[in-house]
Amino acid sequence: MKKLFRAASCICFLATLIIWFLPGSYSYNYLGGRCITSLFAFFPAPVLLPLILAALAVLYIVPAASKEGGKAQAFPWKALLTDKKVRGILLPAMFHGTMKDNISLWMTVYIMDSFGVDLEKSAYYVLLIPAVGFLARLLAPELYRMAKEKEKPLLVWGFAASAAASVLLTFFAASAWTAIIYLSLIYMAVSVMNGCFLSFFPLRFTKEGSVASVSGIMDFATYLGTGLSAALFGVMIDAFGYGSMFGAWAVICVLGLLLLSKNRECDSTE
Repeated sequence: MKKLFRAASCICFLATLIIWFLPGSYSYNYLGGRCITSLFAFFPAPVLLPLILAALAVLYIVPAASKEGGKAQAFPWKALLTDKKVRGILLPAMFHGTMKDNISLWMTVYIMDSFGVDLEKSAYYVLLIPAVGFLARLLAPELYRMAKEKEKPLLVWGFAASAAASVLLTFFAASAWTAIIYLSLIYMAVSVMNGCFLSFFPLRFTKEGSVASVSGIMDFATYLGTGLSAALFGVMIDAFGYGSMFGAWAVICVLGLLLLSKNRECDSTE
């Protein structure tokens, strides 16, 4: 299992790297040539993102033992990955990851390309998105209590709101500000969902002593969705424009809602 996750991380990294550096592609022309000015300045910027994501995923998931109560215990792979609660929520976690980090990745370039905003002014537009995300994270615990400590209502709300905003973003983004508002709504929803997947859901495993392990698996699923989708969206944007990515988000949200509707394990608080 450890080798499987290592292989998955490497595949995500290599796929993202190869596709982003296809000569003549959007990512190659606009992002591939920009290097960070630091000790690692010889690394093009697109290399760092998948590299860091893959490294973080491996660091979170690969450890074969966890120390609980002062004793080293085998990592409970089989028990966790065969648990119905974990299996039933892995794909929705991946789906929300395809939106969460891709908003951060594409928002500035999208505003510049689609509405003719220069780089300096684009900062004023995109500043709203992380601010809204921060506010959503602060409100997430209170929303969780209001939902009677059940993740499912918040996840259903998050996917539904993201689907609606994605449709609006695809067809009705008439100006930079309307686009930013729609993106902010999506980012607010996925920020709340992120708290559900990585913080609230793992608390169900407190008795088993596997809270950190489950949180790590959810984090890996999130970044797996990010890594795979970042490569795919780059190709889609080159070929069909940004609307294709936003339309894909709407479809992903509908799939997430369908999966959650069939997941009865999330209806309980145990």
